[in-house]
Amino acid sequence: MLKQRIVRWISVLTASAMACPAFGWGPETQRSVVSSAGHLFSRSSSIPLVNLIDYVHQGVGISDAEDQALFLGYGVDPVRSIQREMFLLQGVKSNRVDPYFAYRMGALGKKVVELLAPMRDANASVRERYNADVEERIGRVRLQPSKRILVEPQLYFARLVRQATDNDTAIVVDYRSGLGIDGIAGKLLTRDASRAVDAVVDVWYTIFRSRVDFVDISRTDMREYMLSAIDFYLKKGNIAEVNDVYVRAKAKFILTPNMKRIVGDLYYDNGYFQEALMVYGELLAENPGLRQVSKRIAEYHVSVGEEALTNQNLEDAREAFTLAVQADVLHPEAQRKLVLTNRAIEKREGRFAHQKGLIEAAQRSEMDAEESELSRDYARSIQYLRASERNYNEVTGEFAELRRLANVGTRSVQMRLTQMKKALVENAQLLSGSGFTYDAKQLASGVGDTGIEAMTSTLKADYRSVLEEVAGEIEIP
Repeated sequence: MLKQRIVRWISVLTASAMACPAFGWGPETQRSVVSSAGHLFSRSSSIPLVNLIDYVHQGVGISDAEDQALFLGYGVDPVRSIQREMFLLQGVKSNRVDPYFAYRMGALGKKVVELLAPMRDANASVRERYNADVEERIGRVRLQPSKRILVEPQLYFARLVRQATDNDTAIVVDYRSGLGIDGIAGKLLTRDASRAVDAVVDVWYTIFRSRVDFVDISRTDMREYMLSAIDFYLKKGNIAEVNDVYVRAKAKFILTPNMKRIVGDLYYDNGYFQEALMVYGELLAENPGLRQVSKRIAEYHVSVGEEALTNQNLEDAREAFTLAVQADVLHPEAQRKLVLTNRAIEKREGRFAHQKGLIEAAQRSEMDAEESELSRDYARSIQYLRASERNYNEVTGEFAELRRLANVGTRSVQMRLTQMKKALVENAQLLSGSGFTYDAKQLASGVGDTGIEAMTSTLKADYRSVLEEVAGEIEIP
């Protein structure tokens, strides 16, 4: 019974501690201290963290929800929580500081500052007044940095926390007496801020200079770090960094099938479909039976096919729907849309063949017209040209190349009709003398020499009249 009561009491204390907010200095003070640490770290090392200071600042300003997610147990054992993050960053660091790593360095720096802030466990009303005064003065503090040392968290922070809180009682007395920040708190502000800056730099220095046993790093934490980094970069549209994180995760052998699926989903949900398909493909190569992955691949190809249909790109649509069926033969839409697309292609090919046939028929009529014209059968030549024109006019605009050929053909036919009409009208007299000689002689042989002249005159008049009538029938649009 007693044991159960003790367990319940510990549970209550743990829950209360986890629920308590951090009371170490205000946001501007935290930002100023970590920013100063970033510049000092850049000067004292070969790592240009100052170039990524904006990401460090973002880390200092993380939301409460992310703060609690990254630093589990900070309210119960802040030093162990900081140590865990240090080990993690040591385990995931590469040969360069990327933006997300700088972001996590900023978040870690924030927690170090919270831990080493005076008055974090003092009277709440006095602490609020003190923090507000420090927020106003922190920008004028002249720091006094010290030499770098490697941090052993348990010993290092125990000493610094004692130093930071040694004068809490005196500060409370000063505030209650009305002296406020002008008392001992103001006199110690340079020392307190410098201590916090040094601690942040020492922690970062240790991450890059000290080695940690791989067994001390949670592989689960490493996976969560990589996933958080990928999500961070995807939201910023930095696909190069996303790909780099994925390659590093592979190199550290921490990728599990579930992690790959999450990475693929992150790519997919942020619109990086080719990268998502690459990851999904790796998953299926390892385990072909992952139905959800196959279904998502099929959904992507179906969406590509539907967009291609909207743009009238039937071949692209057919290819996409084919890939969808290959990815997931049970997909409810892929097979149906593939069948419909194939039918649409067949119908379009039929229309194309018909339109092409019209052009070929029109071109044959043009050649027939030319032959008739050469044999001076102008009436038949005109009939062929009219037939050619009708065929060209039946060609629709569905196929741009065929419509272009039809337009060229129509202009050619109309030009020939115009030229023929002009020639018939202007040369009717000349043409009439060449087409009737044989007939005149035949007719004249029946009436004797005395009637030849009269017969010739009559035939010329009739032939000229017919030619003029033919020319008048040629109407050019």
